[in-house]
Amino acid sequence: MQALEALDGEGRERALTAMQEAVAEQLVQDSSDGRAWRLGYGDLLLACGRTDPAMATYRELRTHPDAEPDLRARALLRLGALEVLNRQTGNPIDLGMTLENNAEFPEEANVAGHFLVSNYTVPQLDDEIRRVGGPAVFSASEWEMVKILKLVGEAPPERVAEAVQALGKECKAKRSWPFLLARLQAPGGGGSDQ
Repeated sequence: MQALEALDGEGRERALTAMQEAVAEQLVQDSSDGRAWRLGYGDLLLACGRTDPAMATYRELRTHPDAEPDLRARALLRLGALEVLNRQTGNPIDLGMTLENNAEFPEEANVAGHFLVSNYTVPQLDDEIRRVGGPAVFSASEWEMVKILKLVGEAPPERVAEAVQALGKECKAKRSWPFLLARLQAPGGGGSDQ
C-alpha cells in the first residue's frame, strides 16, 4: 500500500489496474478466494482515496448471490461506514436494521445491527459479542467502528470525529480500512475521488 501511496494519480491508476488484472488471472473472481480478494481490493481503492470505486466494490460484494454471509456482512459494514461518515448520506439505524434482520448473516453481524438500533450500552454489546463467540466475523477495529456509528445519532459531530481519529491512530500500524476511513475524515484527507 505504501508503494501505491507514493505514486502520482496516473501511476497509481496503472498500478491498480495491473494488480487487478494479475490477480484476476490467478483467481477465479467467482470463487470464495476471489471474492475475499475483492474485499481487500476495495480497501486498496479506499487507501488511494478512490471512495466511489471502493463503494462500488463493497456494494457488488454485498449483493453477490454466491458471496459468503460473513463476507457480505463485512462489505455491508464498510459500505455503511463510508455512507454515514464520509458521504453523510447513510443512516446508522438503516445499517443496523439491515445487519440485524438478515437471517443469512452470522449471529455476530445480527448483534452489531441490534446494537445500532437499540439502547444497548457498550458493556452490554461486549457481553453479547462474547455470548455469540466473537469477535470472529468482525475484527476488533470493525467492532470499534460499529460503536462509532452508534455515536453518530447520539453525540455531537466533534465527538464522533474524535472517535474516528482515535480509531484511525489505533489501526494505523495495520493500515486496516478503519484507519483508511479515518484518514479520509482528517482535515485535508481527501474524502472524495479526485
